[in-house]
Amino acid sequence: MSDYKTYSDKVFSEALFAAYFRLNDEVAKLHKECAALQAENERLKTERDHYQWASINDGIACNERARENQDLENQIDALKAEVERLRKAGDALSYALQTCKYSAEEIAHYADAWTEAKK
Repeated sequence: MSDYKTYSDKVFSEALFAAYFRLNDEVAKLHKECAALQAENERLKTERDHYQWASINDGIACNERARENQDLENQIDALKAEVERLRKAGDALSYALQTCKYSAEEIAHYADAWTEAKK
């Protein structure tokens, strides 16, 4: 004797078992898909952290270069100021030589030397 009261109970029960196994397979596939998505999520987090770190390092390097550039600009400004000071001093010296009682050859020599040095 069967556990089923009617043939339709048997068919219904078999359909339930088939649906159960089909859904169980579907759940297993979803678990695999979920595991793959979690692994991808971890990979993306690692990649994000890497790029954040790289971005921070690039920012630090950029700031260091900016400071170096500023230092170089300050040095350039100081050298320009020194050149201007020396130019004025040389022009004053040239004027002083021309207005003093030096021989024409001495004045010409110093003036030519200063003119050449300014180039």
